[in-house]
Formats: sequence, C-alpha cells, structure tokens
Amino acid sequence: MIGTVDLVGYVRWRWQASPALRWATGVALALLVGAVVGAFIVLATTLFNKPKLLLMLVAAPVGAYLLLRWPEIVILLLIGITNGLVDSSYLPVIELGPMSLHMPDIILTALLALVFLRATTRRDFKLYGSAISLPLALFFGAVVISMLNGILVFGVGPNPAIRVARNLYQWLIFFPVIFLVRDEQALRRLITGLWVLSVFMSIGVAAPQLFKPLHLLPVNDVALDTAGQTYTDVTRLFFIGERLLYMMIPATVGVLATRKQGRQIPLLIVLGGAVFWLFRSYQRNYWGTAALGILLLLVLISGPERLRLFKRMLPIMIIGLIGVGVLFAVQPGEVGRQISIAVERIGSLTEDLGRTDSSIQWRLIENFYAMKSIQTHPLLGIGIANIYRPEMLIEIESNQFDMGWYAHNAYLWITLTMGLVGLVTFLGVCATFLVRILAYRRDIQDDTLRGLALGFGVGFIGMMISNLVAPNFTQNWALAIYPASMGICEVALRLAREQQKEQTA
Repeated sequence: MIGTVDLVGYVRWRWQASPALRWATGVALALLVGAVVGAFIVLATTLFNKPKLLLMLVAAPVGAYLLLRWPEIVILLLIGITNGLVDSSYLPVIELGPMSLHMPDIILTALLALVFLRATTRRDFKLYGSAISLPLALFFGAVVISMLNGILVFGVGPNPAIRVARNLYQWLIFFPVIFLVRDEQALRRLITGLWVLSVFMSIGVAAPQLFKPLHLLPVNDVALDTAGQTYTDVTRLFFIGERLLYMMIPATVGVLATRKQGRQIPLLIVLGGAVFWLFRSYQRNYWGTAALGILLLLVLISGPERLRLFKRMLPIMIIGLIGVGVLFAVQPGEVGRQISIAVERIGSLTEDLGRTDSSIQWRLIENFYAMKSIQTHPLLGIGIANIYRPEMLIEIESNQFDMGWYAHNAYLWITLTMGLVGLVTFLGVCATFLVRILAYRRDIQDDTLRGLALGFGVGFIGMMISNLVAPNFTQNWALAIYPASMGICEVALRLAREQQKEQTA
C-alpha cells in the first residue's frame, strides 16, 4: 500500500516538474477524446444514420466549456444562430413527445441556468439590478399568461402556442447579458463579435452562393414584387439576419462619431456591408426608419462629433460614388434600373398604397379583424397563436400568408394575443430603455461604448416605428438582437458608474 502511494506521488511529482511530460499527457488526452468523439461520429452517421447527431456530439462539450469560461461567446453564438448564421432546418432538434427543443431554446436555457447556478452557489456573484428587468419580467409573464389563456380558454393547440411563444422567449437573453457579462473585457469581446458577425453576414448577402453548400447564411434572392408591379430584372434580398445588420448601422455610425482614436477601416467595412444589404432589401420601412435614426443621431451628438463623423465618412462616400460610376459605365442598364426603381419606391411612400399594393390591402384587413377581437377581449387578449380572422379569408389569403394568427403590426399583434396587459408591459420595456439611453448616455465615459449605446438607442427607435408594418419584435428568433443590445447598453452604463465610484473613492 505504501509503495503504491509512493509511486503515485512520484508520478505526480514528475508530471508537475516536466513540461515535456505535461505536453505528452495533453496530447494523449486529446487523442483519446478525439478517438471517442470519432467513434461516436461513425456510429451517428452510419449505424444510426443521424448526421445531425454529429453536430451535437462535437458542439456540446465545446459549448459547455465556452459557457463556463466565456459566456459572452455563447451569447454571441445565440445571436448569430437566431439571426440566420446557420440554416435553421439543419440545426439539431430534441424531440420531447409532442414538443421539441430547438437549438436557440437550448442555448438560452443553458445561459439562464448558469445565471441561476452561479447566483445560488457563489457568494461573490452579484445580480446586478436594471430598471429594465421588472417590465421585461412582467412582459414575459404576460406571454406565459397568454399562452395558457389560448390553450385552456380558447382551445388553441399546445404545439402552435409553444411554437409562437418560443420566439418571444428570446427576449430573456437580456438577463444573461447583464448578469454574465461582468467586466469590460467581456463586454468588448461581445461587441467585437457583433461587428465580426455583421461582416460575415454582409459577405453572405453579397455572395449567397459562397456559403450555400455549408448551409450557412441562407439568403432568398427573389424578383422585386411591390405596389402591384413585378420587376423581373431586379431582385431583392430576404435575410433573417437583416435585424442585426439594421441595428449595427446606427451603432457603427455612433462609434465613428464619438470615438476619438482607433482604427476606423474595420468600422467602415462593417458599415459598407450593412448599407449594401439595406439597399438590396428594397424595404421602404427599413430605408425610412434607418435614415430617421441617423438624423436623430446627428441631432444628439455634439458639433465636434458631427465634424469627426463627416471627415471619416467623406473618403468612403467618395469611393462609393466612384464605384457606382464605374459599375454604371460597365453595366449602365442594370445599375440605372436599380437606381430608378429605388427612387420610384421612395416616391411611392407619398401615394395611396392601399389601392395598388396587395400587401397593404391585406394589412388593412388584418387590422380590421384584429381591432374587432381586441374590443371583445381587451384585457388578456385571445391567446398566443389563436386565429382571429374568418376561415374563408385565411384560405383566400393562403397564397401569400398561411398564418391566421399573424399580424404585420407588432403592437396590434401583442394587444390581440396578450391584451392591454401585454401591450403596457412591452411598451414599458421600450420606454425604460430609451429613457435611460437618452438620460444617462453621457455617464458612459468611454467614447466607443457611448457611441455604441447611443446608436443602439436610435436604432431601436427606428425599429419601433418599423414594427408598425413589420413585426420584428415578435415574429421569429431574430428578435434576440433587441434585448441583447439593451443588455449591452446596461452593462456599459454599470461599468461606467463603477469606474466613477472608484475614481471618487
């Protein structure tokens, strides 16, 4: 027995004292883990014929390590997945009887579980407060009540209700951001990751065929059909990651204006890629609200910051004009056609679209039946995923939309399904965030973080307007960027106040 103990002690001593032995041990363990994972991969792809299991086997241990070591990377991964980084049809799904868990659900649940575990097991883990926390918790409570109301009172099936509610579940990403992103280094890693992700998505928009074989960044390139006209020679891009790219436009412009030093070329690349998507989307609500957001940003920043922004943007604007001129000389017909249609779409905002645009006509019908339902059930609504339009109308409309519960106006949709309880709590989240940005932005001393927070604020204002005609706050997983940006601003404000206390102490 003594000899065994001495032998174990000797081996431990030799391992600690020899870098070569430690390296060899690490290599051996890596090979062993690789062999085990490889064996499972072979079983998954051949014997069981479940290739998606491969992703789970490889991603699970890596994800668990990142979650414990750098949770901000997992938050970034969740934002990327929900914004179309990977084709959702190729993501693994865990079947639980009549229900299923999708990858965004699993990742967010793991983040929330980590917050709970650290809060209950670590004495030094502080749950930082935020004025947004209470209205957001109340809003999600309204979501749960609406789901139960639809299932138990109105007879909505559990599966449809859960499918719609799981999108709204992503609003809770706000809490992992404010609780797990605890220092400036983690915050900057998350912000840098958002910029890198934006560039990656912009490349996917510009060259969709590049990532298609890898099932990454699925982009739909379809003929432009709007206001009763179809332009077969001009295509528009539909991309779920457009929510992220939209928010990064004012955020990047804000940093370009406020940051005194630092490399500007990467930011200009981010901005150029996002603006390219914005133009090719041909979505008038994005064009108008993005322009409004930039104008509001110019009003809120100081005179020197406006001058700094102009100096930094002037070269890229000149290069852009030269590029357009070269393209016009090479392909005058195609470039001129796109420009003329863009001008036509902007001018169409002054017309009566209800007479020419079938999409607008359907939205008016949606609004009519939604208001009738709200008048009947004003307090709690009719429940998530409950159909509110006549069955005959849904059949007629099915060539365009196959969701009888769907409404293009996000606020009307929330009131329809959750009643005034849901609407008031949701508007409380929005108002609290915007008031805090406008009132306390100057408390953020770091010029990069201040510009980013202000950009996210004006971007959110633009998105609030856009949600009158496009329900990005409720429609799908991609809404994760909105609560995540709120959390980033809250962390920046908290760190700034902690730094001020240290300086005055």
